[in-house]
Amino acid sequence: MITIATCGEWSACISMPRSNFGPTTSRIAAISDVTLFVTTAQKYRDRVLVDRLRSLLAQKARVIVVLNLVDEQVVFETILDDLKGLIPEELRGFRAFRVPTSSARHP
Repeated sequence: MITIATCGEWSACISMPRSNFGPTTSRIAAISDVTLFVTTAQKYRDRVLVDRLRSLLAQKARVIVVLNLVDEQVVFETILDDLKGLIPEELRGFRAFRVPTSSARHP
């Protein structure tokens, strides 16, 4: 998850591994303008991640779910439908995007 909080001229970006989502992160996410919840097709059903997403959606109006490394639109739509089924209906107002696998070559 990456949270971007802006206040005046500053921004805070937080990238948290699975086991490190604590009270400070929750407070920053609560005051942020938008939260990007980034996950992959392999991890999106993880119970801890789904619980965090539910928590974020309960406290914020603007959460964007980014499915990283998803090449095909049909796969994205299938995952998104499945993910929405894991979230209570009243919290399903998030937007979602996919980021395909990069074709960049690493040195």
